[in-house]
Amino acid sequence: MGLKIGIYEDYGTKTCGGFPGTKGHVEDDVNLFAQWGIDSLKLDGCYDNVTDFPVGYPLVTKALNATGRPILYSCSWPAYIRNKDTIPYGDIATNCNLWRNYGDIQDSWGSVASIINWFGDNHG
Repeated sequence: MGLKIGIYEDYGTKTCGGFPGTKGHVEDDVNLFAQWGIDSLKLDGCYDNVTDFPVGYPLVTKALNATGRPILYSCSWPAYIRNKDTIPYGDIATNCNLWRNYGDIQDSWGSVASIINWFGDNHG
């Protein structure tokens, strides 16, 4: 089965932590990840505009597929869309293997409960 390894990147100009993002050099970054033997990519959306996501996230999909390496693609696309009624789940499901709908979980029951409540209110 081998060691599985994932990497975090951001479609914007910087990651949420302030490191360089992949915007403007998606193909170079994705090809490098494939050369490194990366098995999973978690793509965030800090430092970018959600209006760029319908082009940006599919662009990464195309670049990943072009490598020929099976890389699990986890998108944060819907987590950044404020109006939950406008989330393009069809496009997201076409381009991403999995995605997150909510913000970061914290190490408290209140955080877990808020996520459970959000899903109950928005997807029940």
